[in-house]
Amino acid sequence: MTTYGPLGQPSISVSSAGGTKIRWNVSYDPNGNAATVVVKRGSTVIHRIDPTGTGAANASGTDDAPNWDTSYTYTVTISDSSPSRAAKSASDSARTDPPPDPTMQVNKAGECSGSACPQPETQCGGTCWYVGSTITDPAFTGKTWDCRTSATTSRWTVTIGSGGSGSGSGRGWVGANTPFTVTCSTSGRPTQTKAVTW
Repeated sequence: MTTYGPLGQPSISVSSAGGTKIRWNVSYDPNGNAATVVVKRGSTVIHRIDPTGTGAANASGTDDAPNWDTSYTYTVTISDSSPSRAAKSASDSARTDPPPDPTMQVNKAGECSGSACPQPETQCGGTCWYVGSTITDPAFTGKTWDCRTSATTSRWTVTIGSGGSGSGSGRGWVGANTPFTVTCSTSGRPTQTKAVTW
């Protein structure tokens, strides 16, 4: 006696979960006999149920997609090879968020005093500090920024590390109560500028 019928039509819904994460929800019905359910992002399997139970059920999860500001298609497929039943699929698409803008902090990267401060800058009249910066831009790890100050001839670079931020400093110094500006730039990202007085 047959206790199963054709595989039910599955359904899937996907939506942004913030950043590069996509939330997915699927419903499926093996209709009386255990089957296999596979959820894919494009051709990449992100979830598999094998075997399922014999009745209708749901599954959900969150996928960490590889890229920012990109549309991804997710597909759920239910299939059964024993007994052989026609597989059925459904798809839905969602887009990851645009990358957040970078942020920059200006740092005191060491201290010098009077004639100990390097030339060709004007001699420091008291206590002065070398200028550095920390840039946070987790969407673009490995990218290198070029930085400079308005108060000195110093130049330096900052490379974004695997943790999403990076720091660097030059050998130009700025004294107390001296207004100056730090500017850092790189291709394809908003230039960062910050006015500072120490």
